Amino acid sequence: MSDFKLVVQQEDTELWVDYPVNALTLSQGGQQGPPGPPGVPGAPGGFVYEHTQSVAAATWVINHNIGRRVHVSVFDSSGRQVETDVEHGTTNQTSVIFATPTTGSAVIS
Repeated sequence: MSDFKLVVQQEDTELWVDYPVNALTLSQGGQQGPPGPPGVPGAPGGFVYEHTQSVAAATWVINHNIGRRVHVSVFDSSGRQVETDVEHGTTNQTSVIFATPTTGSAVIS
């Protein structure tokens, strides 16, 4: 762990933090080596599901059937993106949770 020194000067109301700086020296690199083995295939992509919540609800249960944990973008009824709680119940179902009943949409990818 690094040592840190904290100096506070009351009369100037300034806060100074002084800590050691690590130095990095770079040198000219050598030739590129051979390619490594192929990596593990990634998750399938390109699938997008859009959920529309036309009846106000505090919890939106979304059955997307994508078969994996998904990314969720949530929008209110005026189209503004909002931050809220998202729970991934299963790989095929996601819940969006609000403090109050809300309408809008969710884009699942």
